[in-house]
Amino acid sequence: MNTRNFVSGSSVILLGWLGATFLNEVPAQRYPRLDKKTASAQVIHSKPVVVLGAKTLTR
Repeated sequence: MNTRNFVSGSSVILLGWLGATFLNEVPAQRYPRLDKKTASAQVIHSKPVVVLGAKTLTR
């Protein structure tokens, strides 16, 4: 099998798969439920760190 046939065959298979997944309708019930809190609200804040050269100081 030469490279041109492999690339062409792979492209056709990938295009078919992407087309099938694009045309497939997924109901909203299959998506996971998202919490009302965003990911940024769940970040734990710590002390800021200032880096000066090779030394690390905390405020």
